[in-house]
Amino acid sequence: MMRKIIASLLLKLMGWKIVGTLPPGHPKCVVMMAPHTSNLDFFMGWLGYASLGHTSNFLIKKEVFNFFTTPLLRAMGGVAVDRKHSTNIVLQLTEEFKRRKKLILTITPEGTRKPNKHWK
Repeated sequence: MMRKIIASLLLKLMGWKIVGTLPPGHPKCVVMMAPHTSNLDFFMGWLGYASLGHTSNFLIKKEVFNFFTTPLLRAMGGVAVDRKHSTNIVLQLTEEFKRRKKLILTITPEGTRKPNKHWK
């Protein structure tokens, strides 16, 4: 509850307003967020979900996970992805959805922060 209040307050202080909510009764879903133009998009999205009382998961390359970052990334909803086997990402995510009771996966279809007219 405190996380929800703090997130709502921070968004309000930054001039943001969340309108709507996620559909109830869907513990597993994929949410697309576009455009992804800045690393700040992650924090704004995280605050948005928190203000609604939800936790979202996000994809992050497995190379970022190490002894120091893994606990924080997992707590924030990070899902490690092996980008060396990019053709296998659908299988990786299918297994992740099977393994969890709840998974709200937020993806950025551009696949990069650079301007991109084509989604992956």
